[in-house]
Amino acid sequence: MSAAIAVAVQAEPAKHGANRKRKSRCIAACDDRERRRTRASKREYMRRWRTDPANRDRERLYEAGIRESRKLRDLQRDAARSTVNPKICGCCRRLKAVTKIERMRATEEGFAPVVVPYCGQC
Repeated sequence: MSAAIAVAVQAEPAKHGANRKRKSRCIAACDDRERRRTRASKREYMRRWRTDPANRDRERLYEAGIRESRKLRDLQRDAARSTVNPKICGCCRRLKAVTKIERMRATEEGFAPVVVPYCGQC
C-alpha cells in the first residue's frame, strides 16, 4: 500500500464534501499511476517476448490456425443459412433468388460442390 493511500485511509471521516472528494482524488491518482506503471511493464515484456524468433513462429502458427478455423466455420454457417431459406440469395442475403449456382465449399477432406440460390445481381 503506497504512502498516499495509507494517509488517505487513516484520515478522519470527512464531515464536508470537499475533503471527501480530495481523498477520493488522491486514491484515484495513485491507482492511475499504478495502472500506467503496470501497463508499461506489460508492454515492455511483450516487446521482448515478440523479438524471440521461436515465439514469433509459434504465434504465427496459432493465428493461422485461428484464421483457418474461422474461415471453415463461416463457410459452414453460410451453407447452413442458404439451405434454411432457399428464396433468398446465398451471396448477398438481401435479394430474392432467381436461379441456383454451384459453388465449392471447404471441407476437412478438401472441397465439395454446393448448390446456392443466387439473385443474379451480386
